Amino acid sequence: MSQSIEQIQYLTQNYSRLQGLRAIPVGIFVLLAGIWANFAAGNLGMPFVLLLITWLGYGLIDQYYARQYGKVTTLRQRRIQEFITGILFMVLALVSFVFDSAQVLAMSSVGLVIAAGILADFWQNISKPAYSFEAIISAALIAMLSLLPLAGWQWWHWVGVGTLTNGILILSGLLMIGMGVIGHGRLTHTLKAVEKASHEQSI
Repeated sequence: MSQSIEQIQYLTQNYSRLQGLRAIPVGIFVLLAGIWANFAAGNLGMPFVLLLITWLGYGLIDQYYARQYGKVTTLRQRRIQEFITGILFMVLALVSFVFDSAQVLAMSSVGLVIAAGILADFWQNISKPAYSFEAIISAALIAMLSLLPLAGWQWWHWVGVGTLTNGILILSGLLMIGMGVIGHGRLTHTLKAVEKASHEQSI
């Protein structure tokens, strides 16, 4: 009984964050942005096309979750907190991109910001019944590869990518897609567990 209540609280408090499929359009955008910057940076219209596709994909997935699982109203304070956090990391990402473009240090500030963003999201779930183990792995991998150039390891050349930033973007996009799939699986698993517990209780 108590476990069922915990799971319900976890779902209602983290419903939007558990909708892992939302991360897939963003991950695809980051992945394709890295590929575009590496192979077709001359096509300046491509980023706008990618943004449009991402926006449409995000909207379709939002409708899917609303239709399939319903909606949960998020507390105003939490919405404000998530909005401020999102803006903060967007600004940090922009600043870090400029910093990396200037090639001040042989590392990826963009990668460190992405890793920090993943960990910040994880930290809000760390005390919950089912925290995102994949977040730790993804953040650690991105951070490690962001810092490896300081040791003289130009790993992005090994995979045929022209710059460290592009390599980090491609890697981050792939990891975001993977995290999205795992997150969606966690949502469906938790919902089934709650449904099963409710059914057993009603018998």
